[in-house]
Amino acid sequence: MVLLLAAAVLLVFLGGFLMAFGFWGIDYAFLAYEQWKAGHLEGDHPVVRLPGLRKTMRADDWWNWNWFAAIAGGALAVLGAFLLGWSL
Repeated sequence: MVLLLAAAVLLVFLGGFLMAFGFWGIDYAFLAYEQWKAGHLEGDHPVVRLPGLRKTMRADDWWNWNWFAAIAGGALAVLGAFLLGWSL
């Protein structure tokens, strides 16, 4: 039961982190798209600079990956909450 409780708490924290990171990335991609649409960014499609890396990625791909992270984080948090209730 202690292992199940630890796994549940870990899932809740991991899910919360993924949701926060996912929604931050979605906002970041939307801002890049709005700046590109207003003419502040050059190129035929908007790009975002990846945080912590020296690479760029298309904003629509970044948008899609971060929606996946936010939804997966929500699913992990719900699973963790279910397991937390089950273990208590």
